[in-house]
Amino acid sequence: MRSAYANRIIAILIATVVSPALLAAAASSPEGDEEFMEPRVSRYAGVLPPAVCQELIRLGEQTGFNVIEESIDDFQEKPMPSQSIEVYSYEQGGYNRIIDEPIWDALQPYMEVFSDLVIKTRREEEHLSLYPDEPDREPELDWIFFRKYSPTSDRNSLIPHVDTNVFTLNIALNDDFEGGGLFYVKPPMQDVALSEDGRPELKPKMTTYEWANTVKRENTSEIVFPNMQAGDVLIHNFTVWHGVAPLDKGERYSFVLFYDMDNPTIDDFEVDDNELRVHFYHEIEDAKVVLFYVEELAHGKEILDPMMDSFPPFVAHSLGSFEGHKFRAIVEGTDEVLADFVVSSEQHRYVIPTPSTESQDEL
Repeated sequence: MRSAYANRIIAILIATVVSPALLAAAASSPEGDEEFMEPRVSRYAGVLPPAVCQELIRLGEQTGFNVIEESIDDFQEKPMPSQSIEVYSYEQGGYNRIIDEPIWDALQPYMEVFSDLVIKTRREEEHLSLYPDEPDREPELDWIFFRKYSPTSDRNSLIPHVDTNVFTLNIALNDDFEGGGLFYVKPPMQDVALSEDGRPELKPKMTTYEWANTVKRENTSEIVFPNMQAGDVLIHNFTVWHGVAPLDKGERYSFVLFYDMDNPTIDDFEVDDNELRVHFYHEIEDAKVVLFYVEELAHGKEILDPMMDSFPPFVAHSLGSFEGHKFRAIVEGTDEVLADFVVSSEQHRYVIPTPSTESQDEL
């Protein structure tokens, strides 16, 4: 069953239609107070408890932040490395890979909440324009990474950029740094109206570190700094330009989750007209689930090709498939078959049933 936890979170929706210095009066709603500043950016307060934020920071420092190349800096003359930990990644061929298990395990209890918040944020008309055949589609988690920014390291800022995935979820783990932090660009509305995909053009200066490194933590007619406290979540779509202004003191820790990287608006991959996008989902918390592709041979023989080990609950796993392909869900380490699925063009979503109480007692 889905938790009611997400329904208790106070959502603060941010919008560009008013001056960032003059927030609209909060409008009462059953789920909390809302303030409108930017129609494609939403903030949800207190999603992660303080103790969880501190534990995630501890795990990050224990693991160690890798110094990696930053793809956003590909066109910069002097690209700077980022401090990052890869936590989870959707791999080509249909594999979802948990890269850092301790950090994933700490985030796992909140994955359902994050998915619910993405659903709550997306607009029905925009969702249907992107996925007209999947009105009830679950958000597809494709990537999680953990970032650290500090004035004492090479990475202390990030130029404004847009993401290719449909929705990005940013989690603030701390707020005890000084200056800088996450900001988004507030473009003139006419620029948005004139763009083909909703992504406005930026002023050339705003795509350079010469500009980004001079940005101070103050709202202007061009940029907005959301008031992010530890545990808050910010969600935006692929049309929003965002960056990180340099910190003056301390460290900033945050998680970034990418949802729906199969964005049809900007997807340039060649797609087989016969290929179907299918989604598998389950809510089994007391056992690990493995999803296999079943290749049927002569004389009733089968070859099981694992598509995902330890398939986590409350996360929609998606892959490209074809009519008649067969998949099997099994409890890890046993012969317990939870379900067999045969892909049909009439169905896109396949839910793995929860085992009966008797079956769970035997595991």
